[in-house]
Amino acid sequence: NQICEDVGRDPSTIAKTVGCNFRMEPSLGRRPDPLVGDNTERARLMREFRDLGFVHLIAGLDLCTPATVRDFAGALDLLDQ
Repeated sequence: NQICEDVGRDPSTIAKTVGCNFRMEPSLGRRPDPLVGDNTERARLMREFRDLGFVHLIAGLDLCTPATVRDFAGALDLLDQ
């Protein structure tokens, strides 16, 4: 907030972005420090990011295939509930 004040910018105009990796089975182990869990756990973790004020999430999926993207979509459905 101090930096925003120093340059005359309203802190509420900044969109906070976070990136993280999610382990999707079968994982290749190629992404560092992946978050592990099922869709319920993934949704919980994304809620925590949202509660911290992040409005964008860059999700790295390991393994990233059409099937794992469909699986991950289930976490987004839970997040939206």
